[in-house]
Amino acid sequence: MGAAGGVIASIAWLGRSWDLDWSDIGEISEASGALLSGVALIGVAVSLRMQRRQNQISTFEALRSIRGTLLQFAIEKPRFLRLWGYGSDVEATQDAAYASMVFSYLKMAFVLRFLSGQELVSFCRRAFAEPAMANFWGQAREDYLHNLATAGGRRFALIVDQEYLERESDQQGVKFVGVGDQPG
Repeated sequence: MGAAGGVIASIAWLGRSWDLDWSDIGEISEASGALLSGVALIGVAVSLRMQRRQNQISTFEALRSIRGTLLQFAIEKPRFLRLWGYGSDVEATQDAAYASMVFSYLKMAFVLRFLSGQELVSFCRRAFAEPAMANFWGQAREDYLHNLATAGGRRFALIVDQEYLERESDQQGVKFVGVGDQPG
């Protein structure tokens, strides 16, 4: 209320020097009140959007945590890995389950902006040198590429897939032209 009173007092003082009457001051006061209300409404909308995003992040984290716990249990007791759709080769299945948790973590960190695009590229270049990581992405890539709920998730899948395809083409001796590359 102090700021509004100051605005009205300033308008009244200016009114004397500009030859304004009280009706003009009332109109100016109404306009400034409407302007302040509009700014406050925008602030509330921004706050609600931020709160909604924070709730989504919390839900996302809770789901990832539950999934990680279940997979960790299954890695420790390999007979449960088949319930997740993994094969019967225990070591390969454990590798795939672990790779799944790693990529799930990376996606979450990337979407929440705790991991930059360059950091993701660097990780993928190192990780895809390990056959188990490359094999996992080769089998799971379609799921990641077609399950694109967010722009961050879409960008994550495209970056990882580009690195995967470059690795595959390097192994076959073919130059891959990716999303941001110019043909040479």
